[in-house]
This record gives sequence, structure tokens and C-alpha cells, in this order.
Amino acid sequence: MASVISKTPLRLPLGGGGTDLPFYYESYGAEFISVAINKFIYVAVTSEIGANTFRIYEDATVSDYEQIADIPEGIHRAVLELFPTVKVGIHSFSDIPSGTGLGSSGSFIVGFINALSTLHGDSWAPVDLAESSCEIEMHRLRRPVGKQDQYIAAFGGVRHFCIDREGHVSVRVISMPPESLKSLRNYLVMYYTGIRRNSAPVLERVARLSTSDHRTQVEKLHEIKLIGREIISVLEKNDTLQLGRLMHEHWEIKRSMTRNPPEIDKWYNLARSHGAVGGKIMGAGEGGMFLFVCPPAKQPNLDHQMRMEGLIPIDFDFYASGSEILVQS
Repeated sequence: MASVISKTPLRLPLGGGGTDLPFYYESYGAEFISVAINKFIYVAVTSEIGANTFRIYEDATVSDYEQIADIPEGIHRAVLELFPTVKVGIHSFSDIPSGTGLGSSGSFIVGFINALSTLHGDSWAPVDLAESSCEIEMHRLRRPVGKQDQYIAAFGGVRHFCIDREGHVSVRVISMPPESLKSLRNYLVMYYTGIRRNSAPVLERVARLSTSDHRTQVEKLHEIKLIGREIISVLEKNDTLQLGRLMHEHWEIKRSMTRNPPEIDKWYNLARSHGAVGGKIMGAGEGGMFLFVCPPAKQPNLDHQMRMEGLIPIDFDFYASGSEILVQS
């Protein structure tokens, strides 16, 4: 029996989110900043001699399929179509629940491709993992997503990504010495709201708005892109308080583009009144994880208030690597 386990990081978007959607970058180009964190999705694939089915372990159930065409339409089928020659078993598990805004579907696809390609004796470069994952999610499955999640999952670290109008992505490491990274980490706190959501309806609404109110939406994404560029500068200068102020500007713009549940706005305003300089709800919004920029001296007060509201603190750190192979046997 051959077995491979991949480990792929989740991510925090720090700026430029939304510009990575095709309706925007195909006309104006995109820029965004993301950081990988030490919360992971693990994908295990096994191949046994004589196995005659594809076996998928998911949500405490086991499903067997004789042919790829028998597998229901979705990620498993789309990824397996890239590697159709060997019958495999697939397990996956995550440190964080899906639907919390940390890019889990993109990380899962990247990790799944990484594990399967390794099982087939090939080692894919990060750019190939990212692009193949984008092709599956954006084109094969026609999901209303951008390229942010797949690329940061494949590359890891703290990265600045640019997408040109043809969809080509350039990647660079944001230059931050270890002491600056430590300072940034010390100013960031994350809480789970307890609200899990599917980002697709939110992103579909943004895409529809881009048609019915194109000028307004594009102007807002222009602003988000400019704020993202400023965020790069403040990260390189280690000006974490200014990062918080810029995140608050981003919050106000994003809030005008999508409607949050009342409790999301309530918690954000409460956090701002108890020490947070700024923050964001992860991913497309409306639930999941909150990230706040807060001076360390004020974090105990903020933490008390968030816990009183039922929010759960999530410990994390940055992670320098993208998807990697944990076990190969």
C-alpha cells in the first residue's frame, strides 16, 4: 500500500480582498496581501494493490465508487479527473471548521492535488498547485471565487500577489525581519464568532452588484486595492497601528458592499470601543472569524468583552511554508 499525507495552511487576508475576483482583475488587475497561518488542512490518499473502487471518507461516512464518473459533481471528482489511473482512498481533516473564512476550500484543493501528484511520483511547484486549483474551482466547478486562497495555500508566508488582466499571477515575499513579524503577530487577535457560512452567495451578490451598479462597485474595489498598497508599506515599516487604521477604512468600504448580520457590526463596534484599532471579518464576510489589530496592553480588556459576547479566542501564528508533504510511504 502506498500512502501520502499533505499539510496545507489556512490563511488570513490582510488587504486587497475582492480584487482577485475575475470581474475586477480582468479589467483592472488585482493586488492583495495574505499570510499563511499554522492552522492546517490534512489530506491523506492511499492506494492499495488490487483496489477496485475510489473510496471517499467524508463527514463520518464512507462512499465507494467504481468510476470517477460515478462520483457526485464537486471537488473530489474534479481533482481525481487529473489523476484517473489509480484507485485511491481519500481522507481529510482540518484544524478549523470549514465556512469560517480562512480559505479552507482553496487549501483543500491545493493539498489534495499535492498529495495525489506525489502519490503518482511527481512533485508539483507551488505555482502549478495554485493554478490547477484555480482552474478547478473557478472554471471546472464555476464557483464565484478568486485566486487568493489557492495561491497563499500553495506558497505560504507573508505574500504580495498581483494579477494582470490576462489572469497571470506574480508573487513576492513582503520583506519583514523576524522582529517585525513578531511585533505584527503580537498586535493581532482572532475570535471565532460561531457563525459558519457559505461564501458563494455573498460573492455572487457582489458579482451581481458589479453588473447592476458597476461603477460604484468598481470604485470601491479601486479603494480597496489602494488600501492594500498602503498596507504593504506599513507592514514593511512595522507600523502596526497604521495597519489597524487601514483595516478600519477597509471595513467601512466592505460594509457598504455587503450587509453583515447585526451581531457582526455590534461585535466590531464593541471591539473598537475596547481597544481594537481596526479589524475584519474573514473571507467574504457575514460570519466566521474576526481578526482585530489591538495593542497588547489593551488585549485583556478586549478579550474579556469578546468572551462575554460568546466569541471564542483562536490562538495562531504565521506559517512560512505553503502546502507540503507530511508523510510519504
